[in-house]
Amino acid sequence: GDFGLIGLAVMGQNLILNMADHGFTVVAFNRTVSKVDRFLENEAKGKSIVGAHSIKEFTSKLKTPRRMMLLVQAGKAVDQFIETLLTEGGLEKGDIIIDGGNSHYPDSNRRCRYLAEKGIRFVGSGVSGGEEGARYGPSIMPGGNEEAWPYVKDVLQAISAKSDGEPCCQWVGDEGAGHYVKMVHNGIEYGDMQLISEAYDIMKRGLGLSNKEMGDIFATWNKGVLDSFLIEITRDIMYYNDDDGTPLLEKIMDSAGQKGTGKWTAINALDLGMPVTLIGEAVFARCLSSLKDERIRASSILSGPEPKFSGDKQEFIDNLEQALYASKIISYAQGFMLIQNAAKEYSWKLNKPEIALMWRGGCIIRSVFLKDITTAYRSNPDLENLLFDDFFNKAIHKAQPGWRDIVSKGALWGIPLPAFSTALSFFDGYRQDQEPTCELAPGKIMWLPFVKCAVNLQKTQAQRDYFGAHTFRMKPEAASESKPEKTDIHVNWTGRGGNAGGGGRVATPKPGPQSGVDVEALSKSVGARIKVTTSVPGAMVEGTLFTLCKTTNLLAIKDVNSPPAPPTPSSNAPAIYHLVSLANVTGFEIVQAAGEGEKEQASPTLTKAENDALNLREVQSIREAKKWEYTRGKGVSREAQEIHDHIMRTLPTRWNNQQIIINDAVVLEPPYRVENCKAPEKKSAALQQIKKVVEGYWSKKQPQTKGGQNNRGPAPVIPLNPKKGG
Repeated sequence: GDFGLIGLAVMGQNLILNMADHGFTVVAFNRTVSKVDRFLENEAKGKSIVGAHSIKEFTSKLKTPRRMMLLVQAGKAVDQFIETLLTEGGLEKGDIIIDGGNSHYPDSNRRCRYLAEKGIRFVGSGVSGGEEGARYGPSIMPGGNEEAWPYVKDVLQAISAKSDGEPCCQWVGDEGAGHYVKMVHNGIEYGDMQLISEAYDIMKRGLGLSNKEMGDIFATWNKGVLDSFLIEITRDIMYYNDDDGTPLLEKIMDSAGQKGTGKWTAINALDLGMPVTLIGEAVFARCLSSLKDERIRASSILSGPEPKFSGDKQEFIDNLEQALYASKIISYAQGFMLIQNAAKEYSWKLNKPEIALMWRGGCIIRSVFLKDITTAYRSNPDLENLLFDDFFNKAIHKAQPGWRDIVSKGALWGIPLPAFSTALSFFDGYRQDQEPTCELAPGKIMWLPFVKCAVNLQKTQAQRDYFGAHTFRMKPEAASESKPEKTDIHVNWTGRGGNAGGGGRVATPKPGPQSGVDVEALSKSVGARIKVTTSVPGAMVEGTLFTLCKTTNLLAIKDVNSPPAPPTPSSNAPAIYHLVSLANVTGFEIVQAAGEGEKEQASPTLTKAENDALNLREVQSIREAKKWEYTRGKGVSREAQEIHDHIMRTLPTRWNNQQIIINDAVVLEPPYRVENCKAPEKKSAALQQIKKVVEGYWSKKQPQTKGGQNNRGPAPVIPLNPKKGG
């Protein structure tokens, strides 16, 4: 036989039938040998499939080097069969064992090394697609001993799913890399299923929609950006009625099980320090669902708001579609972040474009969406994060308003949306830039670096050190002799003991006189010109003390370089102010005492900063700037940009190097004439439409002579001015 397979559950049988359909002779074995006979007499009858009733017979019927796949329960069963093959199967050096089950990648690491010592080549391969995928084309993710790949490639790629003619099976990497990628795939699957469940829940309880109405919505979504296997089967589930004509879904216990691969993904993310928050929430949601009895008791004693919808239902549904799409982008971005960091941690050479390709067809998370991910990583294999790709950056910004609306509605209605919420929280945390300055009209407030940070976890670490002596580390720019950089430090926060329990260095004052801060004296110096020294090396502030707030523990100091004050005190006078935390003040010096007039001018009534309006204006300005930036081609002529903008008025367009991609169907190449429009045959209607648009542009651009011919040659190519910074 060409190939052997052990394990005749449904997945195993279907893979064997798939191989036989592709012209391979397959040897089948099962521990319960009667199952082999039943299979040969029924599903395998008349096909190129032979049976074996012992391991020795199984291996003796295979060509060398033997190619054998195990499709048995993960764990001990895999190890037992490997040992049986070694002891009873008479294996020879160069033979190949493939584990096609849901094994944990550390087990595959171990097996790969163990078998290599014996001259046997091991492959740990993820297989996804369920029973139907196994029969007609699954996604296959092989990794392990790369010497085996040339010998198994023909079989695995032949039986795998195909996407745009490419097999959804490529070599993943060393040792347990194949099972690792399958683990992350399953984690993303957890996330996708949780997101869909939350969309269902808010439509049902928030909008009061019937299963039929929701089925129609999922059917519509499956024709757009959410086109995927999971949306498709959700549509079918919504439409499915029980024998009595009522929806079966309503009768299913709301307690989800799990086999462990999602949990493995979340644990590994924690081990690698990666914020794979959406998969983690999906796992916890299943854990919460299993507490059915407790939830029943809680429902009788814990109360919350009741959903009351008012407004445009279609607008809400459109927002929900955008929220689901944006959250999926975050989930996949997190998944690929994890894969990327695992490659570094475990020294694997993982091919991200090929991984995305493998998931495009055959597997549970297959979707149109993955085609865009493949394109992103093929365009830039070193892409740090999917959110940095032009396509996904545009998509998530477009979806953002609807996304925020849905998450806020869930909170107000008391409908849990853990996956939607954590996706949005990740997005908001990830996009913080730690910019230390901000401007508030009519004056300026200059924030020192210790006033603002992107995600304020300093407080958390300080709290942990306060109550548990868990220690902390200093920022490089704030390190000192008593609190050096890259050292675990504990501070006696209360003066009542509590040294570091984990071997951390206990911070002690530097020998010699210490600078002290008399807060009362400082508060009486409003209007005086002062110099303030801080704990940040080199950070000294000089100016007029504007105010000292004991509630916020902040000093406001008017910079010495501020414009002179007008004759009449005014809260609208422009000025530059430094805000300094009292906790960081190590000393101060009065340079010039304040006169009475100066004291009056030092503390006028401040105009309230309309923070919400300012933040909104900032967000809108950034959004508009980014929107404009995304439509700019890099290194293209001015004329090319004009053509792009002309088409963009009526059709969605994007740049791909020098090409203009229109409606994701037609490619317009330089010099951007009608004859340069190209599209697959099945997109002929779109091609004709776009040709008319391009023709319209050129007819307006180039006036015709009486004879209908253009007197001018092609317009000169004028390069756009390069932007600073490239």
